[in-house]
Amino acid sequence: MVKRRALEFKDTVMMGRTHGVHAEPTTFGLVLANWYAELLRDQKRFDDAASDVEAGKISGAVGTFANTPPAVEAYVTDHLAFGRRTWRRRCCRGTCTHITYKPWG
Repeated sequence: MVKRRALEFKDTVMMGRTHGVHAEPTTFGLVLANWYAELLRDQKRFDDAASDVEAGKISGAVGTFANTPPAVEAYVTDHLAFGRRTWRRRCCRGTCTHITYKPWG
């Protein structure tokens, strides 16, 4: 809808503004087109954020697989189409190294 309205108002002149002060003239269509482009970027950011939190962990409270074998976690995460989790490990200097977890067997 925003894209359609941007095309509809592409020739409608309006006063541009910057920091709340009048600036060079622009068109309302350009303002809507910029907003439409921002909405597309926001949708991509949302999709990226959603895919980042889709990960499964069924290895117990401390991740030792004491009660559940790693194959169960692999089966469930594959069946639910979740990504494999990424572990963070701290080194002595406080920097993080990302290690992608791959189940055994």
